Amino acid sequence: MSEVRLLLVGTETYKDAGWETIDTAASIKRVSETFAKFNAITDRATDDDGASVRVKAADAREALDRWFRLPGHEVAASAAINTVLYLVGHGDSDGRALSLATYDTPTNTLVGSAALGLSEVGAAVIDAIKTGDDANRGWTVVIVDCCKAGLGVDEIAGMLAGLADFRNRNVALIGASHGTSFSGLLPEALEAAVASLGPQDSGISVRDLLESTAKTIGGTAMARVDELHADAWLINPAGSSGGLSGQVDSMAALDEVITNLSKTRPDTVAHFLNKAQGTEIDERAWFFEGRDVDTRQLVRWLEQTPNGMYVLTGDAGSGKSAMLGRLVTFSEPELLAGLLHAKILAEAPQDALVAARPFDAVIHLTSMTFANTVARLSEIVGVDSSPPHGVSEVDALLTHLIDRTEPFTVLVDALDESLDPFPIAASLLRRLAAINGVKVVVGTRRSLNEGPDIDTAPDIDTAPDTHLINALGLRMDTENRSGYEVRELKPDAEAIHRYAKRRLRHPKTGHSEFSEADATDIADQIAARDQPFLFARLATTELLAQPDLNTRQITQLLSGRHREIFGQALDRFAVGDHHTVPLLRTLAYGLGRGFPQRFGLWATITEALHPGIEINDLHIQKTLVTAGAYIVRDGQRINPGNRSYTTFRLAHRTFAEHFDNEDNHDTAN
Repeated sequence: MSEVRLLLVGTETYKDAGWETIDTAASIKRVSETFAKFNAITDRATDDDGASVRVKAADAREALDRWFRLPGHEVAASAAINTVLYLVGHGDSDGRALSLATYDTPTNTLVGSAALGLSEVGAAVIDAIKTGDDANRGWTVVIVDCCKAGLGVDEIAGMLAGLADFRNRNVALIGASHGTSFSGLLPEALEAAVASLGPQDSGISVRDLLESTAKTIGGTAMARVDELHADAWLINPAGSSGGLSGQVDSMAALDEVITNLSKTRPDTVAHFLNKAQGTEIDERAWFFEGRDVDTRQLVRWLEQTPNGMYVLTGDAGSGKSAMLGRLVTFSEPELLAGLLHAKILAEAPQDALVAARPFDAVIHLTSMTFANTVARLSEIVGVDSSPPHGVSEVDALLTHLIDRTEPFTVLVDALDESLDPFPIAASLLRRLAAINGVKVVVGTRRSLNEGPDIDTAPDIDTAPDTHLINALGLRMDTENRSGYEVRELKPDAEAIHRYAKRRLRHPKTGHSEFSEADATDIADQIAARDQPFLFARLATTELLAQPDLNTRQITQLLSGRHREIFGQALDRFAVGDHHTVPLLRTLAYGLGRGFPQRFGLWATITEALHPGIEINDLHIQKTLVTAGAYIVRDGQRINPGNRSYTTFRLAHRTFAEHFDNEDNHDTAN
């Protein structure tokens, strides 16, 4: 693995009182902590006391020379060394060249050798390029964080341009601004870019990091990345190609549990994350109420059925994904223990509601194609990704499972949200369920024509629309053959009442403003609406976000449907920050897949759809905090290098439909 080395150059104080006091110590600390997340080996220019309080120009030069000429520790000959140089403090310029002021730099006079010239930094970088291993060159980043930084960036860039015989330079430069004062914005912007890394991110490209940082600083900040290799990459030690999906507002607590388990049971956690990649596990599982009979029936089917298919269906928002996610969560003993230890769960579920690790594969089908689904299953069971000539990928998968001696159970959720629901149902899932030893559990709506706010009651002479169930080879109006069952989740007002009250009063999410009596009264109103669990989730989310609403306002909020509550949430977001709603609207155009923050995609697409608005990492960070209940954090995997990255999508199709209807209405008018 290529290592990263960080050199910090700056003084915390100045001998000449003419220099304005600036907090370089805080900047050095933040940049050091930011690169520590990549396990960077850090060094710094120090004064005679071994600190960075009175760093003179000679101290800076000595550190620079040591850094580029003497590695200071053993490195494997084949390992590339990646270097970051951070220069911070006051800048001093004669109009042509820039110098970094140090402790002994005078003001209002020619500084001479009593400052570190950016030309000296450029010369050190060029010397390292000329003497280094051209075939195995690591990347170098120079960060200039001082007033008139742009002048220094231009100066070093001009020096590098003269290296006609050394094309493989792999160097990037970033400057805080061309301004005449120290802004102090760069460390925060750099920190925001790195903070965007999630557990699904295997890393971040150095180009993306620097361009995002410059964009967040704004103004005249610049990043010169033209000479940086495309594969210049910072590996995320906390990332994995797996990772769980869930609503953003729930994931911090779950991430902490997974991180703690990884320290004590790394193999178990790695196996679970690989198996459950894409599973939506969040607070819908640990605030879950009801469905005991439905869960027991599914657990019994899993224990007693040799092969076949079990379909869990019901109205949109009825809790299908929550019930299945809960079963996946509770069937992992270590994860269940972690949730209990963290007091995320108040008590363990009844034994009758838990199956012991029943699933070999768990796939959430939102935005998945037929080919994606076959590839994911093939990866889990170990099928060669390149089958013999004339054999399709799906046939290779099926043949492998037919020859397999161990049983295999797969859970696929959100069939209705896939991009190829009918091919997946008819040409994959039905064929899987017919194999001895293979069990298939499916979560889906009955029809693609359903929605929480869509009246699907059929005419008296019209049969209910169940075309997705029929595509799976099953029926809801007659008994199916042995091993094949369809279970429909029915409305459960009592469970919804318990859920709403518990969520309003829970110490992890509730507020003291909701007394026992108030929470009971609100739960009564929610249950009386005869709406699915999704409605209760949205209503309590908005009530928790606005605990000061009066009785009339609460009644008005609860009188709406799903889209009206979501619309009120959007109004709240718009008042707080005008970037939030455009960022959410953009996710509606993601066809269920959403968009990654990586590569600036989410920001760039939002800016294209909303002319005149500018989006940076801090705006996205704030949106994820403010609107986290309406956004799901997910992951995608790309090649080369089998790299993965975090994506964000709207938490429910209803939210995308809200924007679709809004945009179509605007177009019609």
